[in-house]
Amino acid sequence: MLLRKVKGVIVRSVVSGDEDDVASIHNVAFGEWVETLGDEYDYQYISPRDVAAWIKERRDRQECLWIAETNDTAVGYVHCSLNDIHSKKNLKELVLVPTSWDMGQSKIAVIPRYRRQAIASALVWKCVKHFKRAGANLALAVAYNDNKAASKLLQGLGFVHHERFYHRPYSDKRPWRHDTVYAELNLSQPVTSPQRLNLHVTVRCAREEDAKRVAEIFRKSAPWTPFGPNVSTDQILQHYLKGKSHETILVAEYKGEIAGVMDFNSKNSRLGILGVAPEYRKKGIGYTLFYHLLEHMRRKGLPKAIADTGIVLSDAIRMYKRFNLKIVRRQYSWIKILNNDS
Repeated sequence: MLLRKVKGVIVRSVVSGDEDDVASIHNVAFGEWVETLGDEYDYQYISPRDVAAWIKERRDRQECLWIAETNDTAVGYVHCSLNDIHSKKNLKELVLVPTSWDMGQSKIAVIPRYRRQAIASALVWKCVKHFKRAGANLALAVAYNDNKAASKLLQGLGFVHHERFYHRPYSDKRPWRHDTVYAELNLSQPVTSPQRLNLHVTVRCAREEDAKRVAEIFRKSAPWTPFGPNVSTDQILQHYLKGKSHETILVAEYKGEIAGVMDFNSKNSRLGILGVAPEYRKKGIGYTLFYHLLEHMRRKGLPKAIADTGIVLSDAIRMYKRFNLKIVRRQYSWIKILNNDS
């Protein structure tokens, strides 16, 4: 499909003074998701101050905010970012920025009464045109599988949904992008273990002196987390073990050594990443830790547990299903190749 202008619609860069309009568009356009999913999926109403922070942040990064106007009325906006991907071949990735980096949908927002007028298409094409000139190789948008309107829009713009997307200039083995699944468990009843627990495992709350071992486990089992090889123990203490009061971190001890770690956030009932040291796998430690974590949440009075994980992490998905967590939705990855030479 060729880049095109939409008659009667002006798409321009967001500038200081547009904060009220952007916040209003966002709150009306995403209000349905805020009301149905809310904090559990990081959906919140925003303020002009939030938009001002986006504008301030983009000065230091390759980001753009555009607003759509018709008849001098602001009716839509889009938020985009250009990321440098260092891999087998360096690439530039255009991202339609999501409402939440791990659980949201791309910020393509149009006031409901102005939909079906190609305004969202005009906004997205503005992103594509601008960043293609800046050297973008590929574009990514994310949307939930039950967001039919987003699926129709992105398909019409030449984006393709990929459960797992392999791009050879990036890697021959690792997917560049993939879907994320979201699973939930009702905690109104005691948690049933799908298999015999390891009685030699002790589960307790993490302490400050556990920082070095916790960092080591994440570096080995989940190197993509913020606790990668370049993060110091002091940073772990500050951002994780000494996190917000609504975050609870449990560790599993086996034969006097910390073998696994997992957390949950009581504010939104979300489970964190389960990490088990490679040398302690296949001993039921992960299942035992997961069981105690769910029971801990239930005893705290949380109504449900919510877990999210990439579709490529089949072991995690298998464990969720064994504990009767139900997959309730997916975050689809929509890809558009902008440069055929990439």
